[in-house]
Amino acid sequence: MYRRVAIPEGYGDPARRGRFEGSYKAAVVDAVQGAVHAPSKKLRFNPHLRLNDGALADLISKNFQWPLAKAQSELDAYCSRLRQALEKREIVEIAGVGRLYIDLEGEYKFLPGQQNFYTPSFGLPEVKFNPVKRQAVQAPVVETTPALPKRPPRRLNINYRSPVFWVLALAVAILAISLFFLLRNLNAPVTGSIVEAPNSSTTQTQVDPEDEDPQQDEDNNFVTGALGEIVDTEGATRGPGVREAVVIIGSFQDEANAELQIQTIFTDGYEAYSDKKDGATRVGIRLGVESDSDMREQLRAIQARYNKKAWVFYPDEK
Repeated sequence: MYRRVAIPEGYGDPARRGRFEGSYKAAVVDAVQGAVHAPSKKLRFNPHLRLNDGALADLISKNFQWPLAKAQSELDAYCSRLRQALEKREIVEIAGVGRLYIDLEGEYKFLPGQQNFYTPSFGLPEVKFNPVKRQAVQAPVVETTPALPKRPPRRLNINYRSPVFWVLALAVAILAISLFFLLRNLNAPVTGSIVEAPNSSTTQTQVDPEDEDPQQDEDNNFVTGALGEIVDTEGATRGPGVREAVVIIGSFQDEANAELQIQTIFTDGYEAYSDKKDGATRVGIRLGVESDSDMREQLRAIQARYNKKAWVFYPDEK
């Protein structure tokens, strides 16, 4: 009754301790669970708004055709029960709305449920999707020979004061003078009889080298991927439907710590799970998976975010 009357209008007065407030929440794409959530109304509990304006009792009277006095008395009785439970440090659950409790610091904490109170989104289901995984195509590696760096021209440094320079210069001068006189004597006219030798023609046999067929070596270039990378060519084995799995994050002896962990899971957009095991409260995340590869991928994401020792079990296969 309380959820039906108070929450769609966006106000309430649980235990005279505050008021519910609703605000628009945009659509959310959950890549971990593979779902798109429709727009909804985000609920929060404001403990500072404690003024009783009588609007809730009037709304109850109109919806159920009760006298105003009866509506007020029913509301007071309901608030009294909530107040007593909260003072005992119990978690008060409002069906279809969420859970309200007082933490160790005396602050009111509200864990909203999964109910969507945004009227324009009524009837819109969650959309399940599986992103298409594609492997990047690697371009073949072409080996090229790097160009040799250009060296700056070297300057010839001549030390004219060095004895070695003058020795070399003197040797060159002597060689030049010797060649001059030698060529001069060769060009001088020859006196005396000249015997002409008969011209003998010699036939030179020119042997053409055989044309060699160039042989081009085969270059076997293999394009390989990254070391250790294994590409699975077969599709992932999928069951006939979606399997329900639970990832246990931790086990708590203190109920308050367990509830804080549950609140964190709800805030992060997951569906929380809890049960009792050996006197402790196990807290985890309830998931819907379609394949083992999907489960492993989600488990890695949860371990990286919450606890690297998180583990999985399937409630339907106990």
